[in-house]
Amino acid sequence: MITQSVDSMADSGGVEGEFEVYQDVVIMAVEVGAAEITVDIYGGDGGICGAVTYEIPDQQTRSRRAATLQQWCDDMTPLAYVRRGDSVALLDEQALFAGAMDNA
Repeated sequence: MITQSVDSMADSGGVEGEFEVYQDVVIMAVEVGAAEITVDIYGGDGGICGAVTYEIPDQQTRSRRAATLQQWCDDMTPLAYVRRGDSVALLDEQALFAGAMDNA
């Protein structure tokens, strides 16, 4: 799962706000900058099209996440797009479910 941290979450760890979820979203392009990664996304049940930018100042973390995002892009992996407020997560649901079943 690739996610952007949320500064607006309560310190108690409680969930605030509503979630927006789209399934079957694919990454069309990945661009790595000096301290960020921008991905172009398309698809889903709502027909979304846009870009998500993740601020990741640590170079090693940025490289690892960029590699994951680029692999998802290359493989046209269907992803779930989950947004709450200013936070966006992209996750490979099929891999999560497969992993959960393997560990069951």
